Amino acid sequence: MRTGRTSLPGEGTVEPENPVWVLFAEKMAPMMGPMAAPLGAVVLEGHTGPMRVLDIAAGHGLLGIEIAKQNPQAQVTGLDWAPVLRVALENAKKAGVEARYDMLPGSAFEVDFGGPYDAVLLTNFLQDGKGRLCLNVIRVAANTAAETPGRRGFRRAKHHGSRWSVLKV
Repeated sequence: MRTGRTSLPGEGTVEPENPVWVLFAEKMAPMMGPMAAPLGAVVLEGHTGPMRVLDIAAGHGLLGIEIAKQNPQAQVTGLDWAPVLRVALENAKKAGVEARYDMLPGSAFEVDFGGPYDAVLLTNFLQDGKGRLCLNVIRVAANTAAETPGRRGFRRAKHHGSRWSVLKV
């Protein structure tokens, strides 16, 4: 019978520190590697000065790492479960930016983001399916980014069934 819940124990793949996300981070890195440089350039928009970047659900961490590679003054904080962040930190070491890559272990639904940040990345997160919780994370992230003078945040985020739209301003 359909119950709207996973047949897996607990919360299924969104169970805290589920090992499937370590495997996901390791296996997605080769596919995302070629996209990291152009996406990093889009996020930076030519910004070359000091900046703080929060990468929510960092996974392999490649986008935040690429921002650190392209901007030697960028400090990146990866937020994910601790075992997954070890994959991101290893990738930061390979890229030579580990001194500027901080780890914030935990759930994006529960961790205090700190901040302020100049940019907030939400690249492997919104497919989670927890509509209202995801919207709250987007709001907190947008407010965190908007607290930095001169930085842009999000004006509106909306959940459309199985997809999200986010307006950057």
